[in-house]
This record gives sequence, C-alpha cells and structure tokens, in this order.
Amino acid sequence: HLQACGVVPAIRGNHGMTHSAYVVDPDGHGIEVLYDLPAEVWEGDVDAALSHFELLPNRGPEMLDDSTDYVRFGTA
Repeated sequence: HLQACGVVPAIRGNHGMTHSAYVVDPDGHGIEVLYDLPAEVWEGDVDAALSHFELLPNRGPEMLDDSTDYVRFGTA
C-alpha cells in the first residue's frame, strides 16, 4: 500500500477520459499513473471530456475509493 510506504499522490484527477494519480518518487521524479475510462463515458462529447478536470481525493481512505458513477459527457 503506497500510503504506508510514505508515497502519497501529489494530485489525483478525473480528466474526463482518464483518471490519473501524480506521484513523486524518492529521487524527485514525477510519475503519472492513469487508466482509461469506458468510451461510453466520453464518446457523446469528446471536446467536453477533453476540457474536463476534477480533483479527486489524494489522502486518507477516500484516496482508494473510485466510484464508477462517472461524469458522462454528451448525454441528456
């Protein structure tokens, strides 16, 4: 578990098409770890998804929660 080793993401974010965690390794190198969200989340309005950014929790137990109740773009 990264938090137990003292590695805490500097930022976690929802980029509309991906979720990312940005960490700094012990040597000071920045690393981004990301995963793609399902296409049905963003394919309705790619431009809106590309313009989206939402901060996600980067500390505590909430950091490990990743709801699948995603913002959906281009849906009524």
